Amino acid sequence: MVRFMPMKLLVSAQSGRRYVVGKSKRGHFFAFHRLDQIEFVELDEVATDFEVDVAHFDEVRKFMWSAGFDRRVVHELRVTLCIDEVRESYMLERIRNEGRHGTLTRVTANRFVYAIATYDLNGMKPFLRTFIGRIEKIDAQDDAWERQFYAELADMYRLYFEEGTMVGDI
Repeated sequence: MVRFMPMKLLVSAQSGRRYVVGKSKRGHFFAFHRLDQIEFVELDEVATDFEVDVAHFDEVRKFMWSAGFDRRVVHELRVTLCIDEVRESYMLERIRNEGRHGTLTRVTANRFVYAIATYDLNGMKPFLRTFIGRIEKIDAQDDAWERQFYAELADMYRLYFEEGTMVGDI
């Protein structure tokens, strides 16, 4: 049994899954629970600091990418992208629509910087992978994360482009 104070209902824009977010009973962290995984609810005591906790979550939420997040560190991510403004304007619109609280800035013709402050660099990987071939530079100020990101791309390349590579080989 999980004990926590529910605060908000959220829906994932990526998966459509519905979550209830709340504060752990001990008050140390925010927790996300899928609504379809909850079998029963039991009422406990009345929360005395509900508004304070909701306000705190709203501040934390400004840096969230997904339900899984590292609550200790806000990472500053900058991705330099080469996108043809005329033929690929849909890509720029997609970044503006799906890039959550990040900003897209035009640096020069066909070169843009997407910048975001987030807790969840790992949760951003699927979004970033959709720009393969357009990414010129990534600066996450986290060398280990950057190495892992590029290693995963190398694994995908071997899987799809090197003859005879099997999933178990990687």
